[in-house]
Amino acid sequence: MPRGDSLKQKARASKRLFSFVTVYNPNLPNINYIIRKHLHLLESNTKLKELFPKNSIIPAYRRSKNLKEILAPSKYQARNIHTTNPLEGGCYKCDKSRCDLCKIYFVESRNFCSFRTGKYYIVRPILTCSSKNVIYLVSCTKKIVTLVPWLYNNRI
Repeated sequence: MPRGDSLKQKARASKRLFSFVTVYNPNLPNINYIIRKHLHLLESNTKLKELFPKNSIIPAYRRSKNLKEILAPSKYQARNIHTTNPLEGGCYKCDKSRCDLCKIYFVESRNFCSFRTGKYYIVRPILTCSSKNVIYLVSCTKKIVTLVPWLYNNRI
């Protein structure tokens, strides 16, 4: 075989590989076995059979967060609020000009009153309309209270 022939680039058939990524848990069953077991469902359709040929779906595991990453994240969050002392907790309006929630509904306060007990509670963290993992207290003049356990400015 001449040297020039061996140095030529060879055309290879492109192999499509798809990763099935999930968070690792030792209690999970063998995902590779489950994929192979139910691959006949994909092969029953001709278009899916072309998309997912045999051995093209590969299971992959992502590392789950450890306790340190959950309790002490290393990312700092920007705090843009309208207070003189940024270390004081409370609910504050954001600086966004198009935020209807803050313009119309949001009430800035450092505490809230329970309608049931009449007791006042202090809001310790600094919260805005974009704060995550917050249960919002929504009330009206008729004293109807709703707890909304999601990020309010997310659009559904």
